[in-house]
Amino acid sequence: MAPSGALRAELKQGDLRKVRLQLKWYHQFQFAGYYAAQNQGFFTEEGLEVEILEGAPDRPPLGTVLAGKADFGVTDSDVLLARLHGEPVVVCAAIFQHSPYILMARKDAGIFKPSDLVNKRIMVSNDQGEAELRAMLMREGIPTQRVEMLKHSWNNEDLIERRVDAISAYATVEPTQMRQAGVEPSFIRFSDYGVDFYGDTLFTTEELVKKDRALVTSFHRAAMRGWHYAMEHPEQLIDEILAMPGVQQRGLKRENLEIEAKEMKPLILPELVDIGHMNLGRWERMAGTFQETGVVPIRASLAGFLFDPDPHPDMRPLFWGVSILGILGGLAVLWTLELRRQVDLRTRQVREGQEKLSALLDNTFQLQGLLDPEGRLLETNRTAREFIGVDSTEVLGRHFWETSWWSHSEMEQSRLRDAVKAIQEGKETIRYETAHPDKKGVMHDIDFSIRAVRGVGRKLLYMMVEGRDITERKKSDRD
Repeated sequence: MAPSGALRAELKQGDLRKVRLQLKWYHQFQFAGYYAAQNQGFFTEEGLEVEILEGAPDRPPLGTVLAGKADFGVTDSDVLLARLHGEPVVVCAAIFQHSPYILMARKDAGIFKPSDLVNKRIMVSNDQGEAELRAMLMREGIPTQRVEMLKHSWNNEDLIERRVDAISAYATVEPTQMRQAGVEPSFIRFSDYGVDFYGDTLFTTEELVKKDRALVTSFHRAAMRGWHYAMEHPEQLIDEILAMPGVQQRGLKRENLEIEAKEMKPLILPELVDIGHMNLGRWERMAGTFQETGVVPIRASLAGFLFDPDPHPDMRPLFWGVSILGILGGLAVLWTLELRRQVDLRTRQVREGQEKLSALLDNTFQLQGLLDPEGRLLETNRTAREFIGVDSTEVLGRHFWETSWWSHSEMEQSRLRDAVKAIQEGKETIRYETAHPDKKGVMHDIDFSIRAVRGVGRKLLYMMVEGRDITERKKSDRD
């Protein structure tokens, strides 16, 4: 628990535990939650004196933390790759629910989709976006040898002056900088091609978790308070960031930070998801993507990879003590009441989770739907409804294979029915290519998948349906 008010008043500088946080880049709104936790005293209230280390190209967070030069770091999917390669890293929170990474080009260069990258020069950093780029290329069937990858200079002028054709960038930052330089950008979102990872992940090491779990919990609690404060008071944080050393000298203006704060909200989704929320199943799917696309050879276990700041206590010693005292009857009554409370809580959590998951569907450009365990359609996203040309009231509540939303032929009905049955029987993902007409009758090549979302005891909670339009890729392959 956090120190009480009286204890906080007695805290002296020497009483505070010193902790270092390594950011992944220079000071900007991207890290506003950590500044808020420091400036509002949330770290101090937890008994921590936190030194926030500004990032730079020569200070990669993973290397800095693993070398013992920082206790916590902020990075991206490279933390998962590190874990898959045996590094003792632990993730504490995912600030971005959707990856902020894009590939950015000049609009007049005609680069709008992955197939346009063939024989092009791309600047990318191995710890900031490269894993997602490789996964997208391999998923789209584009050999990485057909793309020239160059070391990132972190200078937009290389793109503006056409010394390279595209660069990895943050959707919240670089497009604005390009427009301010008088160049209209185009960009490719990795998430549009089935590579949608967590972003700006707070992480630490297994050693620190084992050595001082309470410290990690305190840091996490203060940091998440900071993020909630930052999202509720963006203008105040912008004032504070502009006053930080080097920020204005790098050319950042209030306009840049205001746009960055605005663009971050649909990535963080603070109204829908608890800030920092992570799901082991999604990390496992990310690992599956790396394996599927050959980024890593095998999928390793992620046991212990996620830090739980509030683990459920083991109640068995208490139960044994109560039984020894001979009040089993009272325990039975308490157990019944607690069981009812847990059932009510679980029901509410499942309902709230479904509502949040449904809302998340509209934050992607893929065709998506949500099925119940029986295969009935619970929700569809806007992209899918506009593609098919149906209203949700026409299809919701019906079995997926019985609706005109997707089963446009008897063969397709059979494939859908078999896919749903396989998920119900324990399969995690079914994926295949198909063809589907849009609302105008034009046929599109679709990379189609159904994925299980399971709860405690691997109980099937929902099925996520996704369709990626790969018409352009298939056309490029034929050409």
